[in-house]
This record gives sequence, C-alpha cells and structure tokens, in this order.
Amino acid sequence: MTFRRDKKQFYEGLVLLLLFTVLSVLFIFIFGWELSGFAAVCAVLLVGYPRCFQQYITIDERGISCREKDRQLWAFEWHQIIDLKKYSRYRNPGIALVLTEEAERQRQDATATSFQLCKEARVALDRYYGEQWRKK
Repeated sequence: MTFRRDKKQFYEGLVLLLLFTVLSVLFIFIFGWELSGFAAVCAVLLVGYPRCFQQYITIDERGISCREKDRQLWAFEWHQIIDLKKYSRYRNPGIALVLTEEAERQRQDATATSFQLCKEARVALDRYYGEQWRKK
C-alpha cells in the first residue's frame, strides 16, 4: 500500500492555500485591484505546493520504503525494524521507525524514517505488521 509521507499536512495546507486564493479573488471584486498581487502569490503557491510533498511511503509484505519521484530514499525489511514508535507532531499522529544498529549504519542519508499516521498507513500496518503497533 502506497501513500504520501505527510498526507494530512499536505491536504491541510492545500485547503488553506485554496481558501486564501478564493478569498483574495473575492476581495478583488469587492475592494478593487489592490489585492491582485496577494491573489497572484496565493495562486502561484497553490500550483507549486504539491511539489514540496512528493515523498511516498510503501508498506508491503517485504517491509517499509520511501521514494521521492523515481529515487528510493530508504527501504527496510521487517527484520531490520525493531519497533514502531508513535509520536505526535503538530497534533498529527505519526510513526517513527526504530531500527537495528545494522540498519542504522546502512542508512546513508539524513532523511527521517517517519511518516504521518493516515488511514492508509493504519490499514497497511494492521495488515503487514499486526495489531501490536496500536498498543504502544
């Protein structure tokens, strides 16, 4: 099962930018063209925003991996993962991988081995890791 690494944060930001864009266009019609610069900035941010969130997590029978476009950032098999640690960042629940020492040495970059806990992540973890991750 594949999903965005920061799915909840992505959609919250997208809705906020869409709201700002719509409101700024409405204010142009109400107050005049003075706010056209703000509307243009909001529209540009709205178009470019999805490029900031292009990391995808895949959870399957082999393990957990993270890809960005066509480049694999990290991949760990289930035997390399000691534990799945729950955390909360900006009121969004997430999962951090606790890896074996060998897997930590294998990891070459400083990319975080964590992801937000969305509906797809819960289903995939239940299917491939079991129910024990929920009890922690």
